[in-house]
Amino acid sequence: MSRSKPLGRVAVIDDDPLALEFLILHLGAAGFEAMVAQDGPQLLDLLRDGKARIVIADWIMPRMDGLELCKAVRSLKGLDYVYFIMLTIRHRRALMLEAFEAGVDDFISKPVHPGELLARLQVGTRMIRIQERLKQDARSVARLNKELTEANRRFRQLSVTDDLTGLPNRRYAMMKLREEWALARRSGQPFACALIDVDGFKRINDKCGHATGDAVLRQIGTNLACAVRGGDAVCRFGGDEFLIVFRDHDVRAAMAGAERCRCVVASQTSWPEGLETPITISTGVAQQEPGMSGPDDLVQSADQALYAAKHSGKNSVWVWEKNGPDSFVYASPLQTVNLLVPAAVAGDAS
Repeated sequence: MSRSKPLGRVAVIDDDPLALEFLILHLGAAGFEAMVAQDGPQLLDLLRDGKARIVIADWIMPRMDGLELCKAVRSLKGLDYVYFIMLTIRHRRALMLEAFEAGVDDFISKPVHPGELLARLQVGTRMIRIQERLKQDARSVARLNKELTEANRRFRQLSVTDDLTGLPNRRYAMMKLREEWALARRSGQPFACALIDVDGFKRINDKCGHATGDAVLRQIGTNLACAVRGGDAVCRFGGDEFLIVFRDHDVRAAMAGAERCRCVVASQTSWPEGLETPITISTGVAQQEPGMSGPDDLVQSADQALYAAKHSGKNSVWVWEKNGPDSFVYASPLQTVNLLVPAAVAGDAS
């Protein structure tokens, strides 16, 4: 229970009227309020309602004795710590051990001495206060752990997010490539990526300024994210380059996805004022091949195809295929032809 309970109330149960009257008298003299229960179920109700945190119960009682009552108290769900004192004339070690195992905290021998009663109650009160502090500390630790977990989550998110576009960044892209590479190797499913470069982006920055260039990159990032499937990852790879990881795509399916992205960007009309439209992208696509040693080889193959797209007139998708050292397939915008182009081309490809 979350509400605070008074520590000065004591639930008392004893089938001996004289003993009960004695307890009530001396509890009052010590500053405690006695909450008398007629039987075990009534005492359990007092505890459920939060009316007491200390119990004084006789061991020998009809229907439910003190030991059974203590076990019932300890089995209550959602109950704050209750200090249980047993009144007894029994002093056999085996019985005392059984009572401790049942959850009894302390004993008072009958007949009860007022000084001993007060001392036991003071111990119980201290124990309850200690338990309260421990619970508060536990809540504080839980709150701090939650805040730390959330802070770590935000840090991890920031560490893999591009500040400008809000897309996953290069670090995430390489993590995703490694993940998909391993998955494709285990499952035998195809896996491809597309490397995208904004055509003429340097001239946009030079003519209109970096703020306009940033707006262009944000818009293109949005267009690309809208053009791919939910399972594909669009990342800003650096500068004006984007990378798309196509899960379960062979090179032909990735080529179609890249062409869809090219069309979406080329058809965009709402660019910042002063820009010549359309703004276009060039794309190189590559598929995981048996001879590749890792994701870096895949990206390098896509980069070679991107160079070919740039030097073929831009605004196109080129696909790297393992048909020879310099073999590419021109995929867009209107036709598909097989061409051989140099893997490295000199000159400005922006």
